[in-house]
Amino acid sequence: AYLSATLLSYQITTEWTRVYVSKTFTNASTTNMQFRFDLYVSGISVWFDGLQIEKNVKMTAFSSLTNTQGTKLIDLTGKNTITCNELTYNSNGSFSFDGSNDYLTSNGNLGNLSAYTISFWSKRNVESTMPVASFSGSNFYWYGDNSWRYVHGGTGGEYYYTHAVSIPLNTWGFYTVVYNGSNVSIYRQGVLEGSQATSGSANWTTGIRFGAYSSGSLWYNGELPVVKFYNRALTALEVKQNFNALRGRYGI
Repeated sequence: AYLSATLLSYQITTEWTRVYVSKTFTNASTTNMQFRFDLYVSGISVWFDGLQIEKNVKMTAFSSLTNTQGTKLIDLTGKNTITCNELTYNSNGSFSFDGSNDYLTSNGNLGNLSAYTISFWSKRNVESTMPVASFSGSNFYWYGDNSWRYVHGGTGGEYYYTHAVSIPLNTWGFYTVVYNGSNVSIYRQGVLEGSQATSGSANWTTGIRFGAYSSGSLWYNGELPVVKFYNRALTALEVKQNFNALRGRYGI
């Protein structure tokens, strides 16, 4: 059996892009497969990572190319050790946190940063829980629905903001915090809620945790499918682009 997938006028960029094809084989006696890429391009280099073939109806999360079975997480920075505790992986590509003991930790050195961006999609089931925090507890973000805490240059504060965009419980939301060295800015669904003046650098040398505060409290109850951490401040346009890129997946 042969499967041919042609991407017409596909734009090659410097960003990683996930491409997948699926095929139903009607010949039950098929025992061997060959997989080949034909790239009709010139003058550029194309890199492939995480090639994956699955005999499933629906793909799992990206896996490494090893001979072992099971779902794995890939750290693209090459700096971190990722550990999971009691997480449930869903068919929609998200991890579920039960609000009692579930967490994921990436405890590598992300650096002392004078600018950064954290953005994530989530569907929270309970108020006053912590989906994203620093591993050491020196700074953490998003407590409840309208509160962000920051610690920069040895000083900290909790920034409460009003809701320009409402995101009720049990619905998908896109949240972004941007620090540019002068202000912490909060976005919901790609819309700027407001900014708080602050300065200094943020200590992310011990990593980042998802699903709980570093002390093992404020356990998150809900789903997290996508979390991104940048070592620079995204622009408002880039935040909006990130929101638009995935909003259709979550019915927004």
